[in-house]
Amino acid sequence: PRHDRDFTRIRKIALKALENFARTQTLGRPLNLLWTGVFAAENGNQKKAEKILRQGIDVAEELKMPYEKNRMRYELAQLMQDNTDMGEIKQEFERMGCVYDLTNIT
Repeated sequence: PRHDRDFTRIRKIALKALENFARTQTLGRPLNLLWTGVFAAENGNQKKAEKILRQGIDVAEELKMPYEKNRMRYELAQLMQDNTDMGEIKQEFERMGCVYDLTNIT
């Protein structure tokens, strides 16, 4: 439907803007990698999504951005259908007071 095409177009525009932001602002890199990975997964490209999310985790760690790192760990666990680290991910969100994220953990 038209709605889906409009959403896809808007999402591509937003990703491009985020990519441009990340080029000039180092702190934008993890967020760019997060959403690029999420959208790759939604488009059925699991290998690409996994690679991007793992890269994002490393970048967030390097930049000392714990929320972004934990959010990518969560997205990667969902992608891989691996709940092994979910307890630790949940604890980290609790420690940071991320109520919204905690309500969405499955």
